Amino acid sequence: MKSRRYTPLLTALAALCIGSAEATPAAAQRLHSLIVTDVTPGARWGVHRPNLDADAGNMYRFLVENAPPEKLDAQFYYMMDDEQATPQSVLEALDQLQPGPNDTVLFYYTGHGGIDDRGSYFDMIGGRLYRDEVFALMKSKGPRLAALVSDCCNARDDGQAQVEARAPAPDIPEDFTPLFRSLLIEPSGVIDVNACAPGQSAFFAPPPRDEDDDPEGSLFTTALVKWADEHRRKRVSWDQLLDEVGMRTHLAFRRNYPDGVAFAKSKGAGVQRDQNVYAREYPGKPAARGPRAGIAVRDDDGQGAVITEIVPDSPAARAFDVGTEQYVALRPGMRITVMNGRPVTSVADFDKALAESSQILRLTVETDAGGQVYLVRLRY
Repeated sequence: MKSRRYTPLLTALAALCIGSAEATPAAAQRLHSLIVTDVTPGARWGVHRPNLDADAGNMYRFLVENAPPEKLDAQFYYMMDDEQATPQSVLEALDQLQPGPNDTVLFYYTGHGGIDDRGSYFDMIGGRLYRDEVFALMKSKGPRLAALVSDCCNARDDGQAQVEARAPAPDIPEDFTPLFRSLLIEPSGVIDVNACAPGQSAFFAPPPRDEDDDPEGSLFTTALVKWADEHRRKRVSWDQLLDEVGMRTHLAFRRNYPDGVAFAKSKGAGVQRDQNVYAREYPGKPAARGPRAGIAVRDDDGQGAVITEIVPDSPAARAFDVGTEQYVALRPGMRITVMNGRPVTSVADFDKALAESSQILRLTVETDAGGQVYLVRLRY
């Protein structure tokens, strides 16, 4: 099978990276990372395994192109046997990282995931590993920043996934790139980001038509790494990353699955029509107060909610027109008729939809030129 060619390469890279990290003297400020990949038989990825291999390769490249070797401790936990795929084994691998008080810890997971009453979790053949458990261990080590980035489903269901590292890129930086400094070295606190919002599933790009072509991988990880390629020499915020990578992930879903994707029977009836990157916490996250969308509206005799004011520098002042794939500003006088797929006939409908929305708000807005659809990212 085509996917078999990835395994020896990943094993060799992992050994090389781990060995070099152990031989490098400790620096004043370092990035410690753990890339977790589940390719156990119980994962049952079948034809999708190459996509997971691509995810791991992309994430490894994301690290080595933005951090110098002497300041990067990149570890892998590559689960090939069902016995390895347990929460305890992953936590033990994470516990091997030894960051200093001024260092960053980055945990990346690609695989099956879900959400239940306790919270979001990574789903392996040996049980559920909750995000809070991972954070508890990372924070107990006292790093400057604990970052958790994952590419997995976030619906109330069981699941798993895999990734694999490929050869490091030849362009090895002499120091942390401006991108990594602004995202993973200088901030402090907690980062918690997943590929999709609660109640959604994370998707791969469709398999390549030519079997000799490499798979693209998951929509979110592919968007993240490609975006990082374009911004390596720039200082950015997590807010900017989530806005732009989230938009790319959303548009990739629309391009690859224009009719949506029917939920698996275990996830209930219905069709998923979006994949929206979800950030529970990150440095600089706007407070949960004030005009979340930046829109003031009034009733219009049951015909919708008419915009009367747009707050400057708010999400509504930088809406995304899905039709033209360009950013535009919503304007007073526009009439909102649909929010997140639900009809809006009044201000009361608008307030209810806004209160129930996650971090992505989809609006159907009627103008004099006819109906247009905008995608507006909410901040809270």
